Amino acid sequence: MPARTLLPRRRPRAVALALALAVLLAGCGGTDAPEAPRSAPRTVTLVAQSTSEGDVLTALYAVLLEQAGYRVEVADPAPREEYLAALRAGRAQLAPDYVFALAETLRGEGTAGTAPGAGRAGAVPAAAPEAALAELEGLARDAGLAVLAPARAEDVRSFAVTRAFATRHRLRTLSDLARSRQPVALAADTECATRADCAEGLREVYDVRLRRIVPVGIDGGDTLEQLRDGAVQLAQVSSTDGRLAERDGDVVVLADDRDLQPSQQVVPVADAAWLADQPTVRTVLADLAPVLTTEALRGLDAEVDSGRASARETAETWLGEQGLL
Repeated sequence: MPARTLLPRRRPRAVALALALAVLLAGCGGTDAPEAPRSAPRTVTLVAQSTSEGDVLTALYAVLLEQAGYRVEVADPAPREEYLAALRAGRAQLAPDYVFALAETLRGEGTAGTAPGAGRAGAVPAAAPEAALAELEGLARDAGLAVLAPARAEDVRSFAVTRAFATRHRLRTLSDLARSRQPVALAADTECATRADCAEGLREVYDVRLRRIVPVGIDGGDTLEQLRDGAVQLAQVSSTDGRLAERDGDVVVLADDRDLQPSQQVVPVADAAWLADQPTVRTVLADLAPVLTTEALRGLDAEVDSGRASARETAETWLGEQGLL
């Protein structure tokens, strides 16, 4: 049998080293070597209503989405019906909204304005938040939209008293006010007298003794001034109004313990087809939902309304404090 010729044992290592050196030299070569193609950044266009709160919410969404690798554009503010049309047409992908107000519009009952909603026809307790969200999800699905996890924050019609009045009569809720049998004057918008979720509801659902209603304009802009000046004892307010955070908390919002108001939790709404391709968005905004409370949103609105910081600066600072950046 002829003897076998044995190959040197070091040869495979030498070949490997030579190949590695060639690859290294190619990587360090001139400008002729083509670069590996880079994937284009994912883009999302945000849109909201023309309010400082809309600015705050889109800023929160934008900062978190940019951190997740999205390129974010913010469209000009628009009324609800207009930005819903933009979502359906693919001109925008994501917007902040409110559960009941959005459901009203999708049912064809709401308006395109910036108010949270027009209220119900009868003064009865509202549906539970879970039921309201389930209804909204169905309406959104039929419209080619999708809703994401709602935040704890709720921008809802509320009623406030001064802290001194609350302390004197031991008030924490609207039921406490009714039990106190204190007749009160109410400062509210001009529609309140006939709304089921305002004066009618206070009387019928709570049995609050309203001795008179002081109308102060369609948006109720100076109800807090009326309250603080002592002209009235009860004021209609928005639960996230930044002015409630002023003056060391001298105003107290009474809890709606009989659910007169429908759920107005902040909820992101998206183009359903786009969202199906972007599951990361659900995860990113789900992290925001449990920490964005009514009190937190009120403070963010106050920071922006005061001019101390922009919506973007306010969002970045607060998200960092929450450990989300």
